[in-house]
Amino acid sequence: MAGQLSTDDTRFTRRARPQSVGCDGGLRHSDLCTILPRSHSVRSRVVSSPPKTSEVRPISVLAELLSPFAGAEADCLAPILLRQFGTIDRMLAASDRQILEACGHLNEVGSMIVGARALVLASLQEAVTRTKVDPDDANFTNYLSLKLGGRPHEELHAIFVDHAGGFIAEELISIGGTGRVDAKVSVIIRRSIELAASGFYLVHNHPSKCPNPSPDDVRATRQISSVARALEIDLIDHFVIAGRRVVSMRGLDLL
Repeated sequence: MAGQLSTDDTRFTRRARPQSVGCDGGLRHSDLCTILPRSHSVRSRVVSSPPKTSEVRPISVLAELLSPFAGAEADCLAPILLRQFGTIDRMLAASDRQILEACGHLNEVGSMIVGARALVLASLQEAVTRTKVDPDDANFTNYLSLKLGGRPHEELHAIFVDHAGGFIAEELISIGGTGRVDAKVSVIIRRSIELAASGFYLVHNHPSKCPNPSPDDVRATRQISSVARALEIDLIDHFVIAGRRVVSMRGLDLL
C-alpha cells in the first residue's frame, strides 16, 4: 500500500516480495526489525492452533464419526477425506466446495458434513455474541478459524464491541481475491459510529494458510488505528486467520 492514506483506499495486499519475505508475503525477522522499535523482540503469539496429537487421526476414528452421515460408505469415505485434507482439523477448516468435491458422488454425505459444521459454527457464534468478546477464549478463536480458515478468497470482517467489550455486531467489510482484500476505512468508522461502538476487532484470512501478516497488513492496520483513535474509537486487535491458526497482530507487538 503506497502513498497517503485514503479513507476509501486502504488495502491489505500480498504482492511480490524480496527474498527476505516469508510465505504469502509474510514478515521474516529482518522485516519485523524494520517495523518494530529496537527495544522490541519478535514475539509470535499464536492464539489457537491444533495440538500435535491431532495431526494423526486413525481412519477408523473418522469412519466412526462419518457413520451417521455415510452409513456403510463411511469406511470408504474416511481414507479419501484423510488423503485429501490430512487431518480432521484441516477438513473442518476447508471450504464447503472443497468438502463437497472431496466427497465425490456422495453428494448428500458432503452436504450433511457441511450442515453439521454450520451447526457447530452457529453454536460457537452464539457463545461469542452473548458474552464479552475475549480473544483468549477458545470459543472465540475456534469461531474465527472455523468461519474463515477454509475460505478460498480473502475476506475482511469487523467485530464491534461496547465500552465493556460486549459484542455488538460482526460485519463483512470486503471480499478480495486469493492475495488481497481492500479495507474501506470510511465503512468501518461509519459503522462504529452508527453502532455506538467504542472499539472493534479486525479479522482477515490468508487462503495460503500462512498466518504471517505482510508489511502492507501492518501499515494498513496502523493507519486504520490512527484514524479510529482520532475519533476516540479503539482498534483493539487485528487477527490473521490461516487454516486453524489465529495470529494476533497485537500479540506480535505490531499494533
